Amino acid sequence: YSFFVKNTGGSTIETTTVTMFVDGNYTNVTNKWTVMEGGTIWYPTYVLRLNYTTTTQLAAGDHNLRVVTGNGIFDTMPFRK
Repeated sequence: YSFFVKNTGGSTIETTTVTMFVDGNYTNVTNKWTVMEGGTIWYPTYVLRLNYTTTTQLAAGDHNLRVVTGNGIFDTMPFRK
């Protein structure tokens, strides 16, 4: 699964500090992200692609993705499979 998250804040974010939770379960995003505009820094207005790999398929229905940055800012986004 791929999720696209835009930095709508005013701060630059180090991608190495990003944590991702799917349905409340922590997932390691090391080497599973891409800054769509290039580089490794997540600047304001840039989009980060987070890749989520699982050995079991997500069940059909509603799910939640929570992205947490190193400075404690987070957002939770619902999605449906």
